[in-house]
Amino acid sequence: IETRGILNVLRQRKLEADGCICVEPTGCKVILGQKGRCIVDIKTHGKATHGAAPECGINAIEHMAHYITEIAQLRLPERALLGKGTQCIGIIKGGIRANMVAAECSISIDRRTVSGETLESVRADYEQAAQRVQARIPDFKAEISIRPPFYPALIDESEEIVCQVKQAFETLGYSYESGYIAGHSDSEWIINDAKIPTVTLGPGDIGVAHSANEYVPLDELPQCTELYYTVMKQMLV
Repeated sequence: IETRGILNVLRQRKLEADGCICVEPTGCKVILGQKGRCIVDIKTHGKATHGAAPECGINAIEHMAHYITEIAQLRLPERALLGKGTQCIGIIKGGIRANMVAAECSISIDRRTVSGETLESVRADYEQAAQRVQARIPDFKAEISIRPPFYPALIDESEEIVCQVKQAFETLGYSYESGYIAGHSDSEWIINDAKIPTVTLGPGDIGVAHSANEYVPLDELPQCTELYYTVMKQMLV
């Protein structure tokens, strides 16, 4: 829900701007790009039988175990600046009772992508892994679906908004540091869809975001406020 605001604006009107600052928590570090992200859902299908006669069924959980072992060997792409793509199995579900052979097992993978990857290339990784498992286990069956992806987003350090932010750091006497992140923010749509050069800069630590004890260090709050004001003054006056 939080991301729908900027998406609605981008869909309803053409935005024009010389630059943008996305105020996600970065610890006052200037972020020039981020990885993409997609959720890959995998479901293996088996045949349920009584747990006392497992040889009469097909255990979807065991098949998923073989599949997980296979995808753990994937060589994910690596690119300059953004680094290497990653995958994380965040959810696994299977079976309905301990004394039954599981007819279904499912996992959800958080796949972080880098420049050059597409929905099709990510799908191919997981489909080819399924084919390799099936070559060893003939009755292996897997269903693969990918939720709509978020794409990597990058800007060059020579962009005007970056130069203005650097100047603001120098004017205020703050130490400037730039980098790239694996997390996702609205910067993706502003850079890729609206074609507006965007940096991400804000107070707080992304490591505590979405946690029960989320907080912003008090010394970072005025620092970022001064930086925002100074950048606007430089670009508008």
